[in-house]
Amino acid sequence: MVFRNKLLTQGKLFYKHRAWFNILIIIVLLPLYLIRDNNPDSLISSSSIFETLYDISLLILSLFGLFIRIYTKGYSPKRFFFPENSGLYSLMRHPIYFSNYIIWLGMVALSFNLWFVIVYTLAYILYYERIMFAEEEFLIKKYQDKFLDYSSNTRIIYPKFSNYIKPKRKFDFSKIINKELDYYILIIMVFTLLNIIGNLLNANNNFNYPIIILSLISLILYLILSILKYKTDIFNPKEK
Repeated sequence: MVFRNKLLTQGKLFYKHRAWFNILIIIVLLPLYLIRDNNPDSLISSSSIFETLYDISLLILSLFGLFIRIYTKGYSPKRFFFPENSGLYSLMRHPIYFSNYIIWLGMVALSFNLWFVIVYTLAYILYYERIMFAEEEFLIKKYQDKFLDYSSNTRIIYPKFSNYIKPKRKFDFSKIINKELDYYILIIMVFTLLNIIGNLLNANNNFNYPIIILSLISLILYLILSILKYKTDIFNPKEK
């Protein structure tokens, strides 16, 4: 019981300060990325084409994680309630945390450092398992057997595709504009700024122009959508 209470306390604390986990990743990632670009013996430094394709493939991986997050939230009610067992919640109990892992895995892998990827994965598991434990403790107390039945047939974050149930709600595009647009810009800017900073500090000239162009287009669209969001009611979400 003491250990259970300790996990619950840690889970609540970790959830409250979860943004610092991502900030720490960025702090560690920057020097490792600079080392990657400044190592003439590494595979990624020996071929500009390989480096460009490698970074683009990781951006696609992060955007795939964002797609999972958007799909999950777009079909979920404004305020999550249980039982919410359709869509990706029918495949796994914590699709948002699964998507966040994929998003940050793409950015962590920019370091081209296997040890950093391993440490990130282990740290993510240790950190978020406590958050998931605290959330499920709350759901068990509130919904009791209903949640226990759901959890017994649904895996934590490893999808069980045979369980898939079509979403019961219409996709809420306004929620995505209001809640997830910033996350998209964060991903794009991390990839773009690391590439620009790395080339400038290491006196290289291997700018990843496809990513830079995508970031410029994204920033223009972000500015337009932000103006519409704050100056109009177009993206004002309705209660579901």
